Amino acid sequence: MRRKFQFFLLALMFMVTQLPISAGAQVTDQYVLHASAARVEVGDRVSIAVKGEALTDLYAAEMQIMYDEQLLEYTGYTSFLDNQAYVHEPKVQGNTIRLVFTLTGNKPGITGDKDLFTFTFRTKKVGTASVSLNALMPIDSALNKTNGSIGSGTTIAVVNSNSGSPGSGSGSQPSGNPSSPSHSGTSVLHFDASPDARGAISIQAGANDLLDAGKHSTDETVTVRIKSGAEVKKIQLNLPAKQVQQLSSDSGKIKTLSVESDLAAVTISRDMLDNRTLSETSNLQLLIEKVDKQPLYDVNLLLDGSPITSFAPKSIQVNIPYALGLNEKPYQVVIHTITEDGKVKIVRNGQFDASTGTVQFQPDQLGRYKVSHAQVDFRDMTGYDWANEAVFGLAAREVINGRSEGYFIPGGDVTRAEFVKMLMGLIDAEDSSATATFTDVLLDDWSYRSIASAQKLGLVQGKDDGSFGSKDEISREDMAVFMYRALNARKSGTAHSTLTPAKFLDQDQVSSYARDAVAAVQQAGLIEGVSEGYFDPKGKLTRAQAAAVIYRFYQALR
Repeated sequence: MRRKFQFFLLALMFMVTQLPISAGAQVTDQYVLHASAARVEVGDRVSIAVKGEALTDLYAAEMQIMYDEQLLEYTGYTSFLDNQAYVHEPKVQGNTIRLVFTLTGNKPGITGDKDLFTFTFRTKKVGTASVSLNALMPIDSALNKTNGSIGSGTTIAVVNSNSGSPGSGSGSQPSGNPSSPSHSGTSVLHFDASPDARGAISIQAGANDLLDAGKHSTDETVTVRIKSGAEVKKIQLNLPAKQVQQLSSDSGKIKTLSVESDLAAVTISRDMLDNRTLSETSNLQLLIEKVDKQPLYDVNLLLDGSPITSFAPKSIQVNIPYALGLNEKPYQVVIHTITEDGKVKIVRNGQFDASTGTVQFQPDQLGRYKVSHAQVDFRDMTGYDWANEAVFGLAAREVINGRSEGYFIPGGDVTRAEFVKMLMGLIDAEDSSATATFTDVLLDDWSYRSIASAQKLGLVQGKDDGSFGSKDEISREDMAVFMYRALNARKSGTAHSTLTPAKFLDQDQVSSYARDAVAAVQQAGLIEGVSEGYFDPKGKLTRAQAAAVIYRFYQALR
C-alpha cells in the first residue's frame, strides 16, 4: 500500500509539471484567494487563504502561487487538510510557490466549500503587492484530471507605519513619543508612538476621548490601537479607570475594551472593574513587555499601582504573535505561563489562529507567557486520520498521554477514571480541597483529585452500591452523560434547554438516564456515530474516540 501511495504521489508530481497557466475552459470548481487584510504596514505579516468553492470531488492537486517578491517575503504555510491529506512541502522558486497534496486511502474527494491552505508573508517595503493563483491542476478520486475555475488574484496595500494622520485629543508622553489619539467619531482610539532608547513607550488615554469612543461604538467594544514599529519592547497604557467602569455601566452598552499593539493584543471584559472601589483619579494600567527574542511576554494589569490578581473566568483574552514554522502543526502550538518561582504551567485553552498569526488564550492569572510548538510523536496512529488532530492537540496540552513510549494505543479501551482525568485536565478544574465519597476511590489513587473535583462540580455520580466504578470501561452513553454535565457547567447551565431526540438509528437502545445527554451532546457537535447512523450506546469508548470527543469540547469552549 505504501509503495502504491508513493507511486501515485510521484505520478501526480510528474503530471503537474504540465500545469496550464490559466484556468481550464470548462468551469466546474472555483478556487479563490482571500487576504487577511487589504492594508498593512511595512514589517507586518499578512496571510493569503486559498479556498475551494462548490468543490465536486477534489482528491489531489498541484497549485502555483505567484507573489510580488519585491514587496513580500514568504514565511510559511498552514494546511487545513492535516487530518485528510499528505502535503508535500511547498517549493519556492523566485516569486512562485509550488504545492502538491493528495488525500490518502480509499475515500471520496472533498466537496462543497473548503478552506485549503493559508500562505503567510512579511511585508518588506511600501507599494501595492499582488498575489495570484496562476496555475492549478485538480485530480478527482478516480485519479482523473479535472477542470477548475481560478478566481482573480488579490492585492495588498503596504504603507509606512507612520502613514496615519493623528487628530486632536489628549495624550501624554511619559516615555517614548506617542501622538495624540485620533478617533474622529469612531469607537477606535489610534496612537502612533516612537519608543525611547530602551524600546519603551507610555501612553495616557484621555477620559473624554474614551467616553466619546464609547458613544460611537456599534459592536459593544472600544478599541485602543497602538502603532509603534518593530523596535518596541515595552508598552505602558494608562486608562482612566472611572471612565472605563462608566463605559460598561452606561445602559450596558460597552462589553469589552480591546487593546491592539505591535507586541500583543489584550481584550478586557466589562466586569473586570465590577465591585472595585474607584476614585476620580484611579488609574488602570496595562503593561505589555517582550522579554527577549524568544516568544516570551509579560502581560500585567494594575489598578492604582497594585496588580489585579483575581478576576472572573474569561474576563481577559490575550493574543500573542507566533510565526508558524515549516512542518509545525497549528494544533500543537501551546502557551505556557511561568510563575515567579520559575515553575512552568501549560495554559490549556490556548489556540493558534492561522488567520491572525497569533496564539489566543484566556488566562486565570496574568504574568509571563511563552509560546512554543510541542513535539508529540505517536507511532501507532496509522488508520486514525480522523483522530490525529485531537490526539496530538490534546497530547501537546498534556491532557492525554501514551500508554507507553511512542505509543498511544488509539483502539484501546478507556476506564471511567481515565476519562474523568482527561476531562478535568482539559478544563483545569482540579480542586485540592475536593473530597470523594465513592467506596472505590481512595485518597492515594492517581485519579483521586480528578474524580473528587468532578464529584464536587456535579459532573459524576456513583453507582447504587456507592462505588464510582473507576476501573470499569466507560460506555459511550456514560461518556455522553459526563460530557453533557460538563457542557452545562461550562455554559452556565444554558446549554440546549430545548432538546429534540438524538438522530441515531439505535436511539431506542440508549438508557433512559442518558437520552437527554446523548441528544444534547449530539446537537452540540461533540459526538458522532460509530457507523452510518448508529451510536452504539452500550459499546465501549476507545482512546481515539475519547480524544475526539474531548477535543471537540475544547473547541466548543472557544
